[in-house]
Amino acid sequence: MRKGERRDAWAAFCTLFVLIASHSLLETARDALFLGRVPAARLPWVYLAIALFSLLLVRFSGWAGRHLRPRQALEGFSLLAGCGTVAFYWLIPRLGAFGVYALYCWSGLLASLLLTYFWAHVGGVFSITQAKRLYGMIGTGSVLGAIVGSGVASFLSRSLPVELLLPIAGTGFLSATALPRLFGRGTLAELTEPRAPRLSETLTHVLKEPYGFRVGLSLLLASACLTLSDFVFKSAVAVLVPKAELGEFLGAAYFSVNVLSLLCQVGVVAWLLRRVSLGAALSVLPLSLLGAGLGVLAFGGLSAVLAVKLVDGALRHSLNRTAAELLFLPFSEGARRRVKAFVDVIAQRGGQVLSSLAILAFTTVSASPRVTAFALVVSAAAWAASAIALRRPYIELFRSRLQSGRIAHLDQFPELDVASLETLIAALDSENDQEVLAALGMLERERKTRFIPALILHHPSEQVVVRALSILTHTGRANLARVLSRVVEHPSPKVRAASIAALSVLAPDVARLRERLEHERSPEVQATIVVNLIVAGEFSLEEGGKRLSELSEVGSVDTLLALAEAIRVRKASGFMDTLGQLLRAKESEVRVAALSALSEVVPLTGADAEASRRLFSALISALVDEPLRPLAEQLLALRGQQAFAELRARFESPDTEARLRWRLPRAMSELNARLSVKVLLAWLPREKDGSVRYQVIRELERSLRRDPKLPVDKRALGAVLEETVGRAFRYLDRRLALARGAADEPRRKTPGHSLLVALLHDKERNARGRLFRLLGVLYPYEDFAQILRGLGGTPENRATSIELIENILNEPLRSAVLALVDDGADEQRLAQAAPYHEVLDLDYDSLLRQLTESNSEAVREVTRYHAAELDLVEPSREGGQAA
Repeated sequence: MRKGERRDAWAAFCTLFVLIASHSLLETARDALFLGRVPAARLPWVYLAIALFSLLLVRFSGWAGRHLRPRQALEGFSLLAGCGTVAFYWLIPRLGAFGVYALYCWSGLLASLLLTYFWAHVGGVFSITQAKRLYGMIGTGSVLGAIVGSGVASFLSRSLPVELLLPIAGTGFLSATALPRLFGRGTLAELTEPRAPRLSETLTHVLKEPYGFRVGLSLLLASACLTLSDFVFKSAVAVLVPKAELGEFLGAAYFSVNVLSLLCQVGVVAWLLRRVSLGAALSVLPLSLLGAGLGVLAFGGLSAVLAVKLVDGALRHSLNRTAAELLFLPFSEGARRRVKAFVDVIAQRGGQVLSSLAILAFTTVSASPRVTAFALVVSAAAWAASAIALRRPYIELFRSRLQSGRIAHLDQFPELDVASLETLIAALDSENDQEVLAALGMLERERKTRFIPALILHHPSEQVVVRALSILTHTGRANLARVLSRVVEHPSPKVRAASIAALSVLAPDVARLRERLEHERSPEVQATIVVNLIVAGEFSLEEGGKRLSELSEVGSVDTLLALAEAIRVRKASGFMDTLGQLLRAKESEVRVAALSALSEVVPLTGADAEASRRLFSALISALVDEPLRPLAEQLLALRGQQAFAELRARFESPDTEARLRWRLPRAMSELNARLSVKVLLAWLPREKDGSVRYQVIRELERSLRRDPKLPVDKRALGAVLEETVGRAFRYLDRRLALARGAADEPRRKTPGHSLLVALLHDKERNARGRLFRLLGVLYPYEDFAQILRGLGGTPENRATSIELIENILNEPLRSAVLALVDDGADEQRLAQAAPYHEVLDLDYDSLLRQLTESNSEAVREVTRYHAAELDLVEPSREGGQAA
């Protein structure tokens, strides 16, 4: 238990203890009176009656749900249970056999009502993460209550009539009325105004919700199986135990069962819930009943029947009850009430009805007890299978909760439909230039440029016209030349240059170009004309180069952009020197335009090896230039295996500068994701640079997220995962050791100490982030990036993320990861480090000497500073002594 949880947890424990102790007294008296006065063969009729009365109580329960909060309903039903149970003490002698039937139905209805509202209130108080930690402790109250109740019943039955257990049980229920007020104020359950759902709403919701339907089905089978188990035990006891000894025998049997249940609750429940999925935990009881049922089939006798009761009693109210309540916590408050209503009314009572009808059929044809035992085996097998099958929809519910409201990736958007296309075309008429540009870009991306009208070239915005010209030039539409012949007279030099470049491609006219060159005064338009004349062979390379050099040296940015664009549009060869000069321009837009032109000039394949080499060199060098990087990555991705080999060689070379190596993993994966994953994963353990290692991990995660089917070397990945988990625990261990050292000697708590502790905390957090990216590689179909974000979000999102971690990962990795993300005490977290890290046993000075040898330069330098603060001497790199 952690700060802020103790009051509510102990209140829940005490309330459940008193309720179950009282009900155990009532149950012992009920069973002894019923089996002593009524044949056991009539038990199915009682089960059916309880189911029928449960249906009739739905309306009353709905009224209570609309007018009372869960805590108020629990208090009211506890008061009703106390008064009603005491009243039965006076009524049974007067009602005879009918009173015994009524008592049996009364006790069955009380258990359902009281526990339903108890868990409804508790479920609103705790999140699912808290519930997994605390429900085991709270459930111990149930088991202890059952032990005390059955023990008291067994003791009193030896000397007192069984009927006297009724007023004692009633007194217990009355005392439980005040216990819910021990809960703290302001809990979720207190603040929620519930509206009890109608049965039709409940059925509709459960049928539409896959997980809710699976929960209902599983608990229906559970109810059917447990009803058969109860009948197998009681029918055998009625035959084999003398009536006079029933009270003492049942009290002793229930006491023994409850002691075993306590042992399971204390020693098994919390441990099992931490290490297996919820579905697997729920399958323990049905699988155990399956084995016990097979024992009854094989051997028969009271011992075999007692084994069924021991399994049922030991696990039903400990492991199974705790796990079953956890099933409802993933739902929202409203959905939880709907599914709970379905389970209480349809599933639980429906299973009881099915089993009762089956038992009645067996008794009608005088079937042997082994037939009922066989039915128990079949129902237990079906229940176990349905419990195990809960895992997938359970995880899907948490995934959907964590992803709700998240914006989809660009590649997840569907293709344009007709309505969207109409919207885009209408946007071309917008008065907002940015809307028009966005529409043009979208039509180009979706390859719908044929829908762009040629008349857009008369748009008043020069930016729109230039963008449209760039797009339309590649379409080769015949009607563009006629429109362009008028656009070339545009007053804007940018538009004139772009239109001349486009017209030179669609309808080349050398004479007209020469004529325009003589009269054109704009340098950027002149640059466009010169490039096209050189391509047409009107200028020699020497003369053309001279003209271009002059324009490049004295021209404005617009002139340089026009020059690069003209080369790109005409795909003109022979301009490598000019483009190289433009790539060195200080303006980023000029460098981008030059790189784009260079990619069009040099073909993907060809005999010009020198040109290709220069292109590769330019593209790879451009990766460190942020404005050029996206385009360089795209262009490298078109160059095939030759480019990948060059990128790999640069990445693995120790002579490559760090800032370029940091960019190379992304370029490699864009070119060949399959080969990139193999190469990067194999290289990762050898990488010493932390920033490059992080980039490699990030790129591996990105590649697997885009294509989860990419092959991954699980052995190599496992080694990296182990190293990363160990690294995170190592930082935690060192930080705690520093804190203990400062606590032992306060003089050590210097500014350098605080800085070193904070640095190690940051290192631990960074290692945790890398760990989650690696988990995204190991489980490519799971969104571990979103899970990590959820850990830092609202309490509900955090609980959801932790639940996904528990259900996705396997041991021992699961316990280690949960310890790293837990918000509990650091010492408890470090206790989960094995087998990834062995806790340090170093004194303070030895720890500082170890930290001076860290791979992290920041850790080394801060440690040296702190050592100097303390006047310590630490070894230098050369083996001497340094301060």
